[in-house]
Amino acid sequence: MAQNIVKFPKDLGESEEHQHFMVFRIYSNSSASLGSNTRTGSTSSSTVDSSAEGNMLRDLDSSRASNQPKAGDDDREGAAQRMASASARMQANEKRLRDQGVKPGDESRYHTDRKERLQDAAIENATSVVGAFFTDTTYSRAKKLNQDSLFVPFPQSISMTDGWNWETVSFQKSAVGEMMKGGWQEGLEKGLTDIVGGIGAMTGSENIGKLIQHSNRRVSNPRKETMFNEPSMRTFTFEFDFAPRDIDESENANAIIQLFKYHAAPELYKGANSLYTYPSEFQIYFVSHGKENKYIAKIDRCALTNIAVNYTNANMWSAFKNTSAPTHIKVSLELTELSLQSRNSLMELDGIDLRGGE
Repeated sequence: MAQNIVKFPKDLGESEEHQHFMVFRIYSNSSASLGSNTRTGSTSSSTVDSSAEGNMLRDLDSSRASNQPKAGDDDREGAAQRMASASARMQANEKRLRDQGVKPGDESRYHTDRKERLQDAAIENATSVVGAFFTDTTYSRAKKLNQDSLFVPFPQSISMTDGWNWETVSFQKSAVGEMMKGGWQEGLEKGLTDIVGGIGAMTGSENIGKLIQHSNRRVSNPRKETMFNEPSMRTFTFEFDFAPRDIDESENANAIIQLFKYHAAPELYKGANSLYTYPSEFQIYFVSHGKENKYIAKIDRCALTNIAVNYTNANMWSAFKNTSAPTHIKVSLELTELSLQSRNSLMELDGIDLRGGE
C-alpha cells in the first residue's frame, strides 16, 4: 500500500543535520489517506513501500508490542461478529422452516426451534461479554493503519511523567476501640473529648474538643496510611517550530497541520448528524538514524486531544512574498494515552519478555 509520508523539513532523515525525528503512525476507521495529495519531500508515494523509509515504517510497526491485539480484543470483536452470525443463522432457519411449510403458529416445531436458537445466541453473547469484562483493559483499538504518516523533528522539549495515585486513609480508632485494645485511660479520655465536643457543637461552641486536647497536651493518633489507588493516565505535550525555507516546506508544514487536525477530529457517521465515529489514534515513535531510539521511553497508542497553531511565532506577521505563507509557525500537541499502564504493559512496550517472569 502506497504511503502518504509528509515530512518537515523536506530532507528529514536524509541529511546529517536531521537524523533525529518523530514518526506519527495513524490508526483509524478507514485506511485511506486524508491528504489531498502526497507530499513526501524527495520520496514519491509510488515507490515509498520499497524505500528505506518504507522499510523503517515496517520495522517500527512490527517492533511495537502495543500494536498487536491485546488480551480481550478478540473477545470484544468476536462478540459483535457472533451476534451478527447468530442473527443470520436465525433468519436462515426461519426461512428454511417457512420453505418447509412450517408457520409461526405451529407450536410443535417453530417456537421450539426458535427458543433453542435464542438460547444459543444468548449464551454465546453472554460468554463474549463476560470475557471482555475480565480482560486487563476494555479499550478496543482501531485496527486499520492509515496511509498518512507524519515525520517531524524532535520537539523543543521531550518530557514524560509516569504517575501513580496513592491515597492517604485514616484508620482512627473510636473510644470503644481504644478500650478493647486495652488502653482504658486513652479510651475514656477520647470518649470524654468526643462527648464534650459534641455538646459544644450543639450549643454553638466550636472546637471544645480541641480545647480539651490542648489542655491535656495530647491529640488523637489519626493512624493514617497511604494506600495505592490506581495508575494515572499519562499525558504528553510536544511543541514544534516550523520555519519553512521554501514553498515546498511551506506546503509540507501546512499539510502536517491539516492532517493532525483532521485525524484528531471525529467524523459524522455516514454523513448523518446523530452519531460520530471515533477520531484516529496516533502511535508515536522517536527515531534516530533510521531506528527507534531505545533511550527514550516508549509511548502507547494516544488520542490527540488538543492542537494549537501559532502562525505568528516571530511575534509579528511574517510571510513569503509570493505565496503569503507564514515563515515561522509553532505547533503544540496535547496527547493522552488511551489505556492505563501497569508494570506488565510498560515491560511489553519496552520489548521485555514476560513469560520468564513470575
